[in-house]
Amino acid sequence: MTTTTLRGHQHARDGTTGHQHARDGTTGHQHAHDGTTGHQHARDGTTGHQHARDSTTGHQHTRDGTTGHQHTRDGTTGHQHTRDSTRTSPGLSGTDIYDSKHGTMVDLGILDVLQIFGRAGRPQFDKSGHGTILTTHDKLAHYLSLLTNQYPIESSFITHLADNLNAEVALGTVTNIDEAVEWMSYTYLFVRMRKNPQVYGLQMKDAQADPTLEVYRKMLITTASRALDKARMVRFDEATGYVHITDMGRVASQFYIKYDTVEVFNEFLKTAMTEADILALVSQSSEFTQLKVLCRARRGDERAGRPPRAMRGAAAGGAENVHGKVNILLQSPHLPIRVEGFSLVSDAHYVTENSVRITRALFEIVLHRGWPLMAGRLISMAKMLELQMWHFESPMRQFHRLTQEIVDKIEDKRLTIEKIRDMDHKEIGKMLRHERMGIEVKSARGSSPWPCASLDAAPPRSRHRAQVRTSHRSYDKNLFIKRHDTQDLTPNDLTT
Repeated sequence: MTTTTLRGHQHARDGTTGHQHARDGTTGHQHAHDGTTGHQHARDGTTGHQHARDSTTGHQHTRDGTTGHQHTRDGTTGHQHTRDSTRTSPGLSGTDIYDSKHGTMVDLGILDVLQIFGRAGRPQFDKSGHGTILTTHDKLAHYLSLLTNQYPIESSFITHLADNLNAEVALGTVTNIDEAVEWMSYTYLFVRMRKNPQVYGLQMKDAQADPTLEVYRKMLITTASRALDKARMVRFDEATGYVHITDMGRVASQFYIKYDTVEVFNEFLKTAMTEADILALVSQSSEFTQLKVLCRARRGDERAGRPPRAMRGAAAGGAENVHGKVNILLQSPHLPIRVEGFSLVSDAHYVTENSVRITRALFEIVLHRGWPLMAGRLISMAKMLELQMWHFESPMRQFHRLTQEIVDKIEDKRLTIEKIRDMDHKEIGKMLRHERMGIEVKSARGSSPWPCASLDAAPPRSRHRAQVRTSHRSYDKNLFIKRHDTQDLTPNDLTT
């Protein structure tokens, strides 16, 4: 380990230095598209619905198994400093963290380092701050150069141009090529292309001939529009230059689905798919392509390849490739194997979090296409992935006070919620051969509501519109909820 001690003038309150401020609000080598969200047309080049969900570091695990950014010597983390959390000498012990987005150990970003060092010293008492960073010798020159030299901030917005253009079309702020070219002039990518055109594939003579880069921007927008039209995310009329959003593109924008993932959906999504096929389709999403396949991840391959009681089919692909690993991690809560190691735990959390979003996007897609069979299966799969239990498993698994042995007996005896509701605790205890747990099972059943619904037809409001009154009741020994909703139904609703 090498200790580097840096002393200098008090940094700004946001942890950045003067020369590293950019129009996109990022510092160091933080790319423009990585840290911005929302609909604002900022200079960072990120607009629309394309939030940087995958660029967060909230679930990053350090080597000691903790979450968040690398813990500092004073016990604080990179993004958790407040206005009153200044320290005389903040320090960093170790600069490598595990990033589930990339599936490997990565260096701590210079933005986080500056935010931590920016808290050095007390604003009203000290004129200088003192920061210490402990890192390996091969990383010493890297961090010294980032902290002491001025480097230009290049934009990576061009690699995500199709996704961001789709978001703008979905919002309605871009309706044709000319508006898209003007929208692109508000981005940080445009600023950097004029400053350093060769980095973005432009020759100096072309940049000098077209100072506003209108021709190059139009070429980029046209290429992205053709790609979106091919993926059926927009409808692009090259003759008039108008672009129109489709249901596929709108869903992709709302659920932050990447353009590459939509192409996978178009190729493999069918009108009838089993649960195993749905898991295989979700596993092939481009959101998971950056995960790494480690040797220790293959230990449970043989056991995961055989379908256990809680698994309908073998994980497609096995653990030799990325989509096979994702498939196994999706089913890991139901397999007789344990996910061990902070890297696999982090990957499992990342996969579960994103798979629910992707599955719900698939549900919206098939709903717009009018596929009722797949819509039912996909919404059920989304709930199963979110709750981490299969639909054929007993809801009693959600009560942690019931042991695994008791839950297995409940499933073996096929004791449904309705049967448990009609039985007393003595009958339940005899069936489970555990008198005391009969009381626990009956108590757990009493803790869950029993929904009832009634439907009453009210006088129609008009010739083409009927009025229906629904009453929802939820019975519980400690809870009674009654809610009335009135809904107008058209003839099309009644026929479906």
